[in-house]
Amino acid sequence: MRVSEAIIAADEIRAGNKVPITAKRRWLKAFDDTVYADIISKHEGAENIAAPADYTVEDCEMLIPDTHSEVYVWYLVSQIDATLGETERYNTSAERHNSLYNAFSRWYTREHTPINNTHLRNVSRVRGI
Repeated sequence: MRVSEAIIAADEIRAGNKVPITAKRRWLKAFDDTVYADIISKHEGAENIAAPADYTVEDCEMLIPDTHSEVYVWYLVSQIDATLGETERYNTSAERHNSLYNAFSRWYTREHTPINNTHLRNVSRVRGI
């Protein structure tokens, strides 16, 4: 998903919000940094993946593939709700975001070998398992 697509989709859900686009871009950058640190960097091949350097370029592609990109939209919606002090809305949007984020994390771990599993494979070979 591109930065502009995530912002447009979130703004459609929370139409009329006055949160500046610069804040939304900053949130997306911070979220992608978290995705990389918490999930991607812990799997083989992470050295070949990098978050975009410039989130002010609206057509830059973010880290999470399109099959799970709705997580970006709900992250922005939850941040908008929190910023506007909409507690009930925030609780709902944050729950939706967390569910999508956890689904992405599980999918990524199924599809990519965790770095720390190397020693477990070696142990099973030694034991003949």
